[in-house]
Amino acid sequence: MTASRGVDLDALADLEEERDFLLRSLDDLEVEFEAGDLEPDDYETLRDDYTVRAAAVIRSIEDRHLDLEGTQSETSWVRTLAWVAATVAGLVVAGVVLVQFTGERGEGDTITGEIRQSPRQALFDCQNLAGQGELAEAIPCLDGILESDPENVEAVTYRGWYLYLATRGSDDQALVDELTGLAWIQFDRAIEIEPEFPDARAFRAIVALAGGDAEKAEAELEVFEASNPPLDMTQLIDSFGLRDRIAEALADGSGS
Repeated sequence: MTASRGVDLDALADLEEERDFLLRSLDDLEVEFEAGDLEPDDYETLRDDYTVRAAAVIRSIEDRHLDLEGTQSETSWVRTLAWVAATVAGLVVAGVVLVQFTGERGEGDTITGEIRQSPRQALFDCQNLAGQGELAEAIPCLDGILESDPENVEAVTYRGWYLYLATRGSDDQALVDELTGLAWIQFDRAIEIEPEFPDARAFRAIVALAGGDAEKAEAELEVFEASNPPLDMTQLIDSFGLRDRIAEALADGSGS
């Protein structure tokens, strides 16, 4: 294969093969564990290792696909927003379902049944659902994690992010306002749990700027940059052109 827009397509193909191998390995691991061929501690260790590796490979694949699409136009900015969850037809309907679900779910309700996975694997599965555009399933999936681990800062943070993503493309301002408000509740909770959690700070900066508050976005971005953020989140911020967008908004006097 040849390169396109600076992307090595052979390297991309290798990454996709590695992703498929790791996902198959996770499936095989599950079969071996259920057959009694693995001790629980070995199973958890191997599964967490495969999961972390698979997530890293998938992020690398997504980054290369974004490079292929380009990230300079307004259209590609929206595509970058879909880095975590694709904006698909029916997203607004999913948003309505999420509002109803959030309002009706009782404190002790069980969404996904007994969780047999490690928290890391369960989180990966939820993110995978979101990546397929299944926001109405991804949020209850995260709730399943929070049932047993209410202090899981990643689950809280991504619950807020997915709620916000459900507003994309909606002409129903009341729905947008409600989902955005629910997203901020989750972000605030994440900051209570871990004040410098970079993912939460990055998402807060993005949502604040989208809401017209460039000063708040700038403050969130400063905390994010001081938190020694992981590479994938730094790439997300760069892909959004967030620093330049904040500077432009402040220069235009639209910072508050």
